[in-house]
Amino acid sequence: MVPKSVLEIRLYSVHKSRKFSTVTSTQNTTISNTVIKQHLGNITAIALGGAIGSISRYTVSMTVEKLVTSGFPWGTFAANFGGCLLIGIFWSLFDKIQISHEFRLFLFTGLLGGFTTFSTYARESLQFFKIGAVTHGLWYVLLSNGIGLTAVAIGFLLGERLARF
Repeated sequence: MVPKSVLEIRLYSVHKSRKFSTVTSTQNTTISNTVIKQHLGNITAIALGGAIGSISRYTVSMTVEKLVTSGFPWGTFAANFGGCLLIGIFWSLFDKIQISHEFRLFLFTGLLGGFTTFSTYARESLQFFKIGAVTHGLWYVLLSNGIGLTAVAIGFLLGERLARF
């Protein structure tokens, strides 16, 4: 048997540690239930973080769009910039501070993954090109990528300073 997935690798390693002939269907069910419970915990952490991040993104985006009225998607830009800054800060801090795997999934994959909006950014960028606003499209792509990368770097440096206290 050659395992092909993480689930199969985990099940295979459990089976390998016992005599294969002594593993009964009851043991297989117990092993499977344990693995499923572990994955459900991870999925729950991601889902909860994603819900909070998505609602936060919507709130930030709508607030910024009300404050700044222009044809430029400042709401998406603000969410992406803020998310990049936060990812940099948390990345730096949690390089030095141990957090659980589940909390890491909640924070990075769920919360910040739900908060940042790459797919929306991509659609808005292409929309500029589609309607012939090439200059707006180019500026949006250049600013989003340049400032996004800069925000992650600044966030990382801020996190390093915070970790010293």
